Amino acid sequence: MYYIDNANRKGLIAAISDAPSPGGGAVYDWDPDSVGSIPGSEGVELFDGLTNTNAITVFSSSSAASVARDYPVMPCPATITCDEKYSLPSQAELMLLWGQYKTIPLLGFLEVEYWSSTQRDDTVAWYVEFINGIVGSSSKSFSYGVRPVRTFYY
Repeated sequence: MYYIDNANRKGLIAAISDAPSPGGGAVYDWDPDSVGSIPGSEGVELFDGLTNTNAITVFSSSSAASVARDYPVMPCPATITCDEKYSLPSQAELMLLWGQYKTIPLLGFLEVEYWSSTQRDDTVAWYVEFINGIVGSSSKSFSYGVRPVRTFYY
């Protein structure tokens, strides 16, 4: 758990590890299928990651968002309800996660770039460097880390 929104009685949980890739390592292209602009994946705010991920996975079955979506789901505690699937975090969700990582080091984070689910335009998407928290944008064909998140409700 890394964020709680008491006003709306929901929060965000990060997966316990990066999504592993079949060839070793844990990096993925944002859009390896070169789909271009994906409508509905521009959300930047907290809780936009799921909407962005749903939009991306309609167009690209081998994207970073698809990998996040397919991350094995751990059961939620009995006192909360969780989304059934993980998602690739939005830009704000990823920045919040980086802030938590720097304040309370979380197991398994690498000091690398992690993709957000937020696209900037038809060829570029946003990422966050976990070295220093810099937000940048890069070609969707670049390979960066994927740390899935999911929403819970209480």
